[in-house]
Amino acid sequence: VGSAHFWGEPVWGYYHSEDEWVMRKQIEMLTVAGVDFLGLDTSNNVLYENVTKILFELLLEYQGKGWDVPKVVYYLGKHDLNADISVFKQVYNIFYSKEEYKSLWFTPNSPEKPMIIAPDNVIAAFNRSSNEQEKMFAGFFDFRVTQWPNEGYHHKNGAPWIDFTYPQTSQDGWISL
Repeated sequence: VGSAHFWGEPVWGYYHSEDEWVMRKQIEMLTVAGVDFLGLDTSNNVLYENVTKILFELLLEYQGKGWDVPKVVYYLGKHDLNADISVFKQVYNIFYSKEEYKSLWFTPNSPEKPMIIAPDNVIAAFNRSSNEQEKMFAGFFDFRVTQWPNEGYHHKNGAPWIDFTYPQTSQDGWISL
């Protein structure tokens, strides 16, 4: 309970998500493959803080050695508005508010605006909020809309989580593998 489970044995054997050696190998392979960003899925409102802290430190280490490592973007799920806003704030506090992680932000449209994928009702709530922090979020982030495959691809600014079709559908240049 509370640990990842495998459908089959991974190439490096069974390992715990905090295994630094495995993370290093994955970072190396993803970097060599030219992957632009890693999407950290918090759609079940689980943040895996201990694992992401190790990941961030390793990405920074490789970056410091001159590697063009993949950047990071968070993908938030759709539950209820209050829970989604709570998770959003946790993600901000863990990652986006930390100056030391700024070089890891995925910023496709502006070097100062990190992309984040969030439910449309959360984005709308921030745009109309009178709360100072939530108003700040509205201008701070380059938002994409959480897009589930069973909803159809109807968000112009949507980011698909997965595609149940083959070959995968391009949605405004996004293909989820």
